[in-house]
Amino acid sequence: MERTLAKRVTRRNPFRVDSVPLINRIYKYPFEKWSSPGKQALFGVANVGLFYAYQRLSPAAAKGTFFFDDRGASRRITFDGRNTQFASVYFSMYAYGYEPEVTALLDVIMPDDGVFYDIGSNWGYLSLFVASKPGFRGKVHAFEPFPPTFADLRSVVGQAGITDRVTIHNEAVADTPGETTMRIPDLLHSGWATMEEVSDKPSSREKKIRVTTLDTLKLEAPSVLKVDAERAEAKILKGGRRLLEEHRPMIVFESLKSLSEPDVTLEPFWILKEAGYRFFRPGWLRRSGSHAYFLGGDSHAPPTADDVISLLPHNPEERLLSYDQVNIFACHERELPRLHSLFADA
Repeated sequence: MERTLAKRVTRRNPFRVDSVPLINRIYKYPFEKWSSPGKQALFGVANVGLFYAYQRLSPAAAKGTFFFDDRGASRRITFDGRNTQFASVYFSMYAYGYEPEVTALLDVIMPDDGVFYDIGSNWGYLSLFVASKPGFRGKVHAFEPFPPTFADLRSVVGQAGITDRVTIHNEAVADTPGETTMRIPDLLHSGWATMEEVSDKPSSREKKIRVTTLDTLKLEAPSVLKVDAERAEAKILKGGRRLLEEHRPMIVFESLKSLSEPDVTLEPFWILKEAGYRFFRPGWLRRSGSHAYFLGGDSHAPPTADDVISLLPHNPEERLLSYDQVNIFACHERELPRLHSLFADA
C-alpha cells in the first residue's frame, strides 16, 4: 500500500468575479441562503424555474464578467450566464477556487513544459488554470463536445488571449471513433451533458457530435490527463489503452457513484489498475493541536498560511463507501518515484 503524500502549497486562484447578471443572482440565491439540499429544492424551486425559463426562452446572453489573471496580466472576460457552469466563478462557495484540491494538485504535478488534456472542459476553467501557471510553457488541449458549451469555451479562450497555449477541440472522446448523440438530461446543467447512442432522428434536446479516441489523436502525448465526462470515463480510457501503456500520464478523473450500477462506477478503476495505475484521493491535511485530519473537496475550506495538499492512497474496492461524487488521482506504478520526488519537500 502506498503511503500518504503531503506538500505545503500556496493556493492560486486566477479568477475574480466582476459583475453577475440579475438572472444568475436569482439562480444562486437558494444555494447560498440554505445549506440543506432539501431546503434549496423546496424554497428555491421558483428561482431555478425562473432561471430555466430565461435559459431556454431568451435569445440574449445573460452577460457577466470576471477577471482572469494570467501571470501578471489581468484580462476582463465576458461570459454567458445561461451556462450554469460559470457558477464556478460567481458562487460565493467558490470564492477560494473551484475544486481547489484538484487545482493545487495540478500546480504540483504539471510540468512547465508538459501537455495537459482537459477532457470535458466545459467553458475551460481548468484549461485556463493550467495555462496561467507561472512558468508554464507547455500546451493545453481542451475537449468540449457539446456545441453551445464549446461556443463558451471558444469565447473565453479567445478573450483570455491564450490561444498560443490552449487548443480547443469540438469533439467527444470515447472508445470508438465516429458519431454520438449528446443531451442534457435535466435540460439545465451543461456540466451534466451525456453521450447517448446515435439515433436516426435526434430530438431537439439532442445534438450529433463527432467522436475521437485518445489512441487516434494526432497530438502531443499528455503529461497529465483530466477526465470529467459524466460516467463516460471508462469509454475514454478504453480508447486510450495504447497511450496509457506507452506514455503513462498522470490522471485526475471524476468518479460518480451508482449503487444500482456498481460496475459502471468501478470500471474506470479496473481499466487503470490493469494498466498498472495506483489510486489516491486528493484533499487537505490540517492539524488541531497534536492531531492531524483530512478535508475533502466538498469542504470549501478557505486557504491558510500553511496549506498542505495531500494524496491519500485509495482502494477501489472501497469506492462505494464514499460520497456520490469524488475526484480520483491515478499514477502509474512506474511513475511513483517521480510523484514522490514532487512531494519530497513536504
